[in-house]
Amino acid sequence: MCAASGIDGGKDVGVRGVVIAAIENRILASSANEIVDVRGKLVLPGLLHTHAHVYQYVSGRFGLNARWVVHRIARSL
Repeated sequence: MCAASGIDGGKDVGVRGVVIAAIENRILASSANEIVDVRGKLVLPGLLHTHAHVYQYVSGRFGLNARWVVHRIARSL
């Protein structure tokens, strides 16, 4: 949930240029120039990359397997 706006749950996000123009339960596909399906992903406006500890077994259960992380990042580019 976004504490600032109170928005929670899956939403459609409309972008005009580089600015978020709308956040709605449903934006008609016919009103879009391009559709990007990001279901199951995090949309983080203004952030280039999230923070991750990429060293498996060093920090207990919080470390990630480096090959898995590189694979996931490469697929998202």
